Amino acid sequence: MDPEVLTVIASAKNYSDLEVNEHTQLIDDLGFTSLEIMNLILMLEQRFNITFEDDDLDLDRFVTVGAVCNTVNNYHLASA
Repeated sequence: MDPEVLTVIASAKNYSDLEVNEHTQLIDDLGFTSLEIMNLILMLEQRFNITFEDDDLDLDRFVTVGAVCNTVNNYHLASA
């Protein structure tokens, strides 16, 4: 898991210490709302200088911490 992505996830929920694994669910385990997930997406776009395509904004791509890391890494590598 990418530590920079984890930092953004922690920041989105104002957590100072975030203990997660790739299967940790944003909604069920961390208490994210759908609005907070959309805010997280904006924060990730700003932090990594990427823009998610509309088709990739399906909340299914942002269910777990691992899924978020994979999605960000795929975009980040594609823009490099």
